[in-house]
Amino acid sequence: MQENIGAGVGTVVFAVAIGALFAVAFTVAWAIIGRRRPEADPRTLAASLGGVAFVAVIGVPFFVYPPNPPAVGEEDTIGARSGAYLTLTLVSIVLAVAAVVLAIWLSDRIGGLWAGASAAVAYLVGVTITSALLPSFHEVPGPVMDGDRIVAPGFPGQVIADYRVYAIANQVLLWAVLTVVFVGLIGLMMRRTAASAQRLESVQA
Repeated sequence: MQENIGAGVGTVVFAVAIGALFAVAFTVAWAIIGRRRPEADPRTLAASLGGVAFVAVIGVPFFVYPPNPPAVGEEDTIGARSGAYLTLTLVSIVLAVAAVVLAIWLSDRIGGLWAGASAAVAYLVGVTITSALLPSFHEVPGPVMDGDRIVAPGFPGQVIADYRVYAIANQVLLWAVLTVVFVGLIGLMMRRTAASAQRLESVQA
């Protein structure tokens, strides 16, 4: 019971922190893109930002260093594993920001579609090189063999698979809800602003 409550509280705190950072990132991005492209829709930007942020913060680190159940892994490598994961996450975020800047810079020269594709390729190349330079960890206990005979089975593969599916599903749900709520709030603010402008015009008329 206490573990479930702790996990729930941790998820809520993480969601609030991510939401605050997401709001800051959107504000900065809209200040740049809104000035360059006044016709841009902030809801589209928020949805795109949610997708890019999920890939950079969760998707790439999850793919390179998929999580394991608490019983899997060696205590002596916790620091190394945490350091590698954090390094990859930070580099992924920096590369994602650089890719967005590159896409904005190229959009006026080669068009939005090609600019986005070029930025995505550059990002993937960067994270691939980073992943290759970072250490890899293979600590899932395998079966204990005595010749051709299995003395003790390894850690159940289905348990690891289920754990990883639940872990990524939790993050997908969190980021999807965050993005949808943020887009909805922006839409609500836009409608209120438009209604206020109409009332002001009516009064002035």
